[in-house]
Amino acid sequence: MIQRSQTIYLFLVAIATGLTTLFDTAYYLIDETVIYKYSIYKIVPQNGGDIIIPGNWISQIILITAIIIISFITIIQFKNRKLQLKLGAINYLLLATLIVSTYFSIENTLLLFENGDELTPLHYVGFYLPIAAVTFQFLANRGIKKDEELVKSVERLR
Repeated sequence: MIQRSQTIYLFLVAIATGLTTLFDTAYYLIDETVIYKYSIYKIVPQNGGDIIIPGNWISQIILITAIIIISFITIIQFKNRKLQLKLGAINYLLLATLIVSTYFSIENTLLLFENGDELTPLHYVGFYLPIAAVTFQFLANRGIKKDEELVKSVERLR
């Protein structure tokens, strides 16, 4: 049902997670000068060198796709609130995995560069979008729980 607040939150989970692929995840800086831009698909040097492909980009894309699909399945299952809560828990786990995977990917990429000791990573919008998605997932689960409590209270009155 589209009029429920948790449906909006689940859409926002899918949108925030999907936008992760469009924004840069981190910048690598030396003395406040951007040397590399890191996104899920590629690492682009600012001096025009060769593009580097991160090793775990496929796993991150699979995680993002799974989160989006589960969000939409959760929306469709509006009559089965217990299943919605279980899918929300799975989404929490996938979002946490995505955040941890992205963090370690950013940190481990420093080892690829010959000047890695001098580089400092600066997390950017693409890193914080999954964290926002966790917040939206929390709000959606809270709305689902309220609906479940409302239905139980109405059944007790009958």
